[in-house]
Amino acid sequence: MKAIYLKEMRSYFHSLAAYIYFALFIAATGVYFSVICMSYGYTDYAQYVFSNSTILYIVIVPILTMRLFAEEKKQRTDQLLYTSPIRSGSIVFGKYLNCGQTCVAPDYVYCHSEIKDEFLKQLRKQIRKQFGKAPLDNKNYGKIINEKHFNRIQNLIDPAKVICGGNACPETLQIEPTVMDQVTFEDAVMQEEIFGPVMPVLTFDSIEEVIRKVNSMAHPLALYIFAQDKAICEKVTSECGFGGGCINDVIIHLATSEMPFGGFGESGMGSYHGQKGFETFSHYKSIVDKKTWIDLPMRYQPYRRIYDKLIHIFLK
Repeated sequence: MKAIYLKEMRSYFHSLAAYIYFALFIAATGVYFSVICMSYGYTDYAQYVFSNSTILYIVIVPILTMRLFAEEKKQRTDQLLYTSPIRSGSIVFGKYLNCGQTCVAPDYVYCHSEIKDEFLKQLRKQIRKQFGKAPLDNKNYGKIINEKHFNRIQNLIDPAKVICGGNACPETLQIEPTVMDQVTFEDAVMQEEIFGPVMPVLTFDSIEEVIRKVNSMAHPLALYIFAQDKAICEKVTSECGFGGGCINDVIIHLATSEMPFGGFGESGMGSYHGQKGFETFSHYKSIVDKKTWIDLPMRYQPYRRIYDKLIHIFLK
């Protein structure tokens, strides 16, 4: 509901709707003041004007919002507003931590087409906020581990699709926090794990499309979903195959020692951390402790027909 409120408030002030509403409200309260306070001599303006003008909200607010909700349902974006909080700060942090050289960094972002433009705007804002206008001059910004890896990442970047960053310094093995738009799954950057400061942004129109695509590829070590609708979160986490992840955050599941950490399918086998770590790196011996006071001769040769009949009787 907060997402809808913020979106519609912004849309109001980009049109005449808000200004017409305020003009009507001021006119109505002015008439109310003249009729009630001036005519009857009431001095408590707030009590007799604002408290009794609640009827304006009861009548006008539904009139203003019914059209908006009808438009959202018609365009099928009502669920989008409920399920797409933009948390660009944590995404930027997780992606560019150690210049993207962490095994659980978000490799790419799958963004709903309706909010992509706003999301990209927030990404650029957060990158500048966290790393400054010139990230390569930031003494706290890291570098790529070696020249071979530096060149590999550089070859994955398509300059025509870069909307933020893209600059590099071969002498220091540094690459700016880079964002690529209009990316498809056929691009070079989507053919292998990036393991660097390059964020491709892809778009989708339905959550079913996302689940099908994610499950058609190698199972990721981590998956992060940003949504407010618990049903959407449950659907994605239960139907997609991945090692571990977060809802409305990134990476922090790795720092929780009480939670097992590990991969699934192509991304790894087993898990560790806490008790699971001891279980993973321990070998459990299977031992049968048989008593000596009885032994069944029917398992030994020569086999007899009576033994066969007894076995069938006991196994029924």
